[in-house]
Amino acid sequence: LPTCIGASVYYAIKFMTFDACIMGIGILSERYDFEMQKDIKHAVAGLCAGVIGNAATYPNNCIRKRLQTSYVCDIIGVKSAYQPQNYLRTAQSMYFNEGGIVRFYRGFGLNLLRNAPN
Repeated sequence: LPTCIGASVYYAIKFMTFDACIMGIGILSERYDFEMQKDIKHAVAGLCAGVIGNAATYPNNCIRKRLQTSYVCDIIGVKSAYQPQNYLRTAQSMYFNEGGIVRFYRGFGLNLLRNAPN
């Protein structure tokens, strides 16, 4: 369920941001009297949309990965520092025990590089 919700939110934010960026670039080009090629305008808007979409949904990905790894460790019998919990308890535990909001964005830069062609 967290995967489906995260993917749908990601694409909703990405498409909404893409359209907003296209309109914003159009307004700026009219105001400052410059012309931008359609391909470059779409590339810039896509880059902005991807970064904002990833930033909004990356915490969900961190919680989801923690849940997946804790369940796998539990199933195969490997000792893990993290016991399987539900989604909200895992988020709460990560927030209070591992450095606050910063914990949810560890590895975000590499994720952006991985998704750059997208």
